[in-house]
Amino acid sequence: MVRAHDVGQSAEAILIGILLLEGGLALVGGVLLVAGPSGRLLRMPAEWLTGTPFSTYLIPGLLLASALGLLPLFAALALWRFRSMTGLRRVETTLGMDTAWLASLAAGTGIMIWIVAQIAMLRTLHPMHGFIFALGAAIVALSLLPSVRRKHALPRR
Repeated sequence: MVRAHDVGQSAEAILIGILLLEGGLALVGGVLLVAGPSGRLLRMPAEWLTGTPFSTYLIPGLLLASALGLLPLFAALALWRFRSMTGLRRVETTLGMDTAWLASLAAGTGIMIWIVAQIAMLRTLHPMHGFIFALGAAIVALSLLPSVRRKHALPRR
C-alpha cells in the first residue's frame, strides 16, 4: 500500500530533479550565449534576433543563465536542504509558504513566461520550446500538489 507521505516524497524528488535539469540546461545555454553572443556556439542564427530588442545574444544569455538557470538550481537546493530564509520572512508570512516552495513556483512560472515571450519575439516555434515549456508546467504542477504544499506550508499562528 502506498502511503500519502511516500507520494509526497516522490513528488518532491521528481520536482527537485526537474528543477536541476531545467536549471542546468538554462545555465549552460546562458553561459554559451554569453561566451558567443553571435549565437554560433549554439548554432542560433543572428537573424532570429531581427525584430527583437537585442542585437546579440549577450543580454538574453545573461537573463537565461541568471534568472532561469540560477533560480531553479536555488529552488532545488532549498527544497533539498532548507525550507525558509530569514530575509524572506515577510513574504513567507504573507503567503503562508516557505522560501523553497516560493522559489520552485517562481522558477516554473518564469520558465513558461520566458518561452511564451521567446516565441512571440522570435516569431518561430522550435521543438525545444515545447520541451522547456513542459518542464516549467511540470514544476508548477508538482509545486501545487497538495502533498508538496502541505510540506512547505508555514505553521499558522
